[in-house]
Amino acid sequence: MKKEYVTLEQLKILKAEENLQKCIEIRGLNTVGLPIWIINHYIKSTCDNYNKLIYLIKIIGLYSDEEIKLIDIGISTTSVPIDKDGIEFEETVIETVLYPNEKNKIEIKWLNDNPEDFWKSFRNCERPVCVAKMENGEIVFLHNPRGPEGIKICDVSYHSPIDISFSGSTGIISDLVNAGSIVRNDLRMQDEHEARMITQNLLTMQESINVLDKLNNSNLPGSHKEYILQNFNALMDKQNKLNKKLGITSPGYDHRI
Repeated sequence: MKKEYVTLEQLKILKAEENLQKCIEIRGLNTVGLPIWIINHYIKSTCDNYNKLIYLIKIIGLYSDEEIKLIDIGISTTSVPIDKDGIEFEETVIETVLYPNEKNKIEIKWLNDNPEDFWKSFRNCERPVCVAKMENGEIVFLHNPRGPEGIKICDVSYHSPIDISFSGSTGIISDLVNAGSIVRNDLRMQDEHEARMITQNLLTMQESINVLDKLNNSNLPGSHKEYILQNFNALMDKQNKLNKKLGITSPGYDHRI
């Protein structure tokens, strides 16, 4: 019988798929007496921050891959309605990109055209939609929140202390739960110029993420790098405050979905 060997690339893909199927369980130790809406706010805000962190990584990846013929990256100035799955909103975004006019219901800001307006929308919108415009005319969504890499709630236990299980990219979820230490580490590395070079393969999203590493190993113009770093640090600082409010502990793997 002929042996079938698995290549290193296949192993990476298998590992990435496995990580996307795992749940990470976190615990809030400071939840005694907290109103239920504060816990719900934590869940919502963590999911919003997760999606934005994916956008930052995807933007770096698009500018770092020389084979991608990218024209520009656009972002909606309004958020996906909280009571919708986003499909209708995304269709309106595509319509706005392909047929821009004054009657469009959604406004798009473009990164290369006006970086300041782009990042202002990134900061202000809780659930923006980002798209990439390619040289061949193709319009590509940077993230599908309903897909395998989208963050999902596996389980919530509202007893005190509370337990919440998330699925999605385990690396991103872990970084959000440990937001305080990651921000401090990024600042230390920036000051000491200790950032190490890592692969640009997007499968590294499933491992521990270091945005500063990716920035230093990207082809982004200096101004774009500065904007991304500022928004990353602001996002992690926001998440760190959320974590402290509930006394969130470090995550651990829970179970397969």
